Amino acid sequence: MVKLTIQQVRQRATNKSFERGDDYYRDDAIFDMVLRGNQIEGYCQGSEITPYHVKAVFNEHGVESTSCTCLYEYGGDCKHIVALLLTYVNNPEAFAQRPSIKQELANRSKEQLIALIELMVERYPDLQDILDRPIPNAASSGKPVSTETFRKQLRKALKRYNDYDDYHKSDAADTITSIAQAARAFSKSGDWHSASAIYKAVCEECIANGEDFSNHDYDGDLSLALDEVLAELAKCAEHFADDNERQIIFKRMLDVTLWDSIDRGGTDLGADVPDHILRYVKPQDIPAIREHLQAAQKRGQRTHYYDPFDSFADFLADLDLLDNIEPDTILQRLRDEQRYELLFDKLISFKRMDEAVKVVEEYLLHSFQQMHGLETLAEIGRDNDAVRLAQASLNKQYSENTVFWLLERYRVREEHDAYFQLQLLRMEHSPDPRYYKELKEAALKLGNWEITRPTVLQQIKKAQRFDVLTRIYLLDEEWDAAWESLNYNATTKSTWQWQPTVLDIEVAIASTKARPEKAIPVLIKHVRQQINQRTRNNYQQAAVYLTLVRDAYRQIGGDQTWNTLISGIREEFRKLPALQDELRQARL
Repeated sequence: MVKLTIQQVRQRATNKSFERGDDYYRDDAIFDMVLRGNQIEGYCQGSEITPYHVKAVFNEHGVESTSCTCLYEYGGDCKHIVALLLTYVNNPEAFAQRPSIKQELANRSKEQLIALIELMVERYPDLQDILDRPIPNAASSGKPVSTETFRKQLRKALKRYNDYDDYHKSDAADTITSIAQAARAFSKSGDWHSASAIYKAVCEECIANGEDFSNHDYDGDLSLALDEVLAELAKCAEHFADDNERQIIFKRMLDVTLWDSIDRGGTDLGADVPDHILRYVKPQDIPAIREHLQAAQKRGQRTHYYDPFDSFADFLADLDLLDNIEPDTILQRLRDEQRYELLFDKLISFKRMDEAVKVVEEYLLHSFQQMHGLETLAEIGRDNDAVRLAQASLNKQYSENTVFWLLERYRVREEHDAYFQLQLLRMEHSPDPRYYKELKEAALKLGNWEITRPTVLQQIKKAQRFDVLTRIYLLDEEWDAAWESLNYNATTKSTWQWQPTVLDIEVAIASTKARPEKAIPVLIKHVRQQINQRTRNNYQQAAVYLTLVRDAYRQIGGDQTWNTLISGIREEFRKLPALQDELRQARL
């Protein structure tokens, strides 16, 4: 028997799932347990009338995979799987040992198998779909099998998926996976025509009937299953000497990702299709692929205000290289189409670094594009150019992304003065206590913090950012200044005003020991606010604040005042048992 520990089970589930699974185990919710070779299975009586079928497969290291018929989607094993595994850990002898399914079937006669299959189809009518499927034949004629059965099955699954029946939510992905397994059986037998036909049928049916992919495929299972089909279809292309057959495969693959980018708004379905095609494409295929994409581009331009075809520009440039088109021709086309980010990448790949620098300087002006250019230049040894361009860009327009990147470059290059000046600029544009702390560290290294700090604080006051000023005073433990700044924050009419009721509790908590007399009234105010929310979590927070109040009173010798306060709160809210419980747990 496979050895399994409670710790291994715990590591496979969230704390909540493990605790609830443990409850199921202790309530004997698992029944009809079976051990088949390296696999255990059973049923768990959960919240629904129909028990859940639960299964786990082991390998030499422990649990290899698990499954359950419940709809759990929150990561790790569900509570029903946990219950099954805990049952096995604590009572493995309760699992009836049976031969594997393959062994069971091998021991049956032909007549018994026929009778068994008839019984199964009668009990589960959907199995008829699998029986109707064609299977590989060693005496294949070389013509592909009919795909109509597979198409009907997928249409039915997609219809249920589009109707958004939660119970059948996974049917479509499972059906695609099942059909792909059937196609794989044909490819393993050497029947690439049939395998290709089946994979293409899946692509065509999904395009024709999968209108709700993006609306309902929250967990991505459907897209993942279709991506696997596309990868397998690409492998088929390698086995066709006929150019037309191979090109049809590539077109069907492109149709899926074009459907995604043009008709569905783009969800990265089929994102690897260009790479798959580049792996198997031959020079004579390129004109047909290019023509197919150009036709799709015209359709996309008619129906979209943006360019859904943009993601194929890199693919077309790679095809141009395979087609032995001169690099200058490729680069000029990218310039004409104003695809400057791709132009930059191609210049880098052609080792034309000076031209690439010029593209960043003149055309990559959007923050995201610019960061790609700067990072790439730094990676290939043109760090000085990247820093110069970043600084020049900041001189024109302030950008948080550029500042973050340039600060890191200055830090690595140990350019302390430039690093300090940039920290100063960031603090001026985006006052923040975190930036203040980093600016202080930079100034202390240069020995100019004493003259820098007053200027920075004056800038913050002028901008009426009293919320930032208050938190800075807390960082520097200037308690009276923090309380004074808090009052300004509460009375100012600046658009940057921070919620006084949020900021005052921060000041009170931070200065409870240093200024207990000022902190106590604020803490008590927030205690009442938390209690009035009437939830267990709020009661817990109220108890935390009351603990601070108690400690503050003790510090100033106000034990009697504290006793009066806590007695009054207990009496005032005596009808809130959850609050009373939290106060007891906090020893108040």
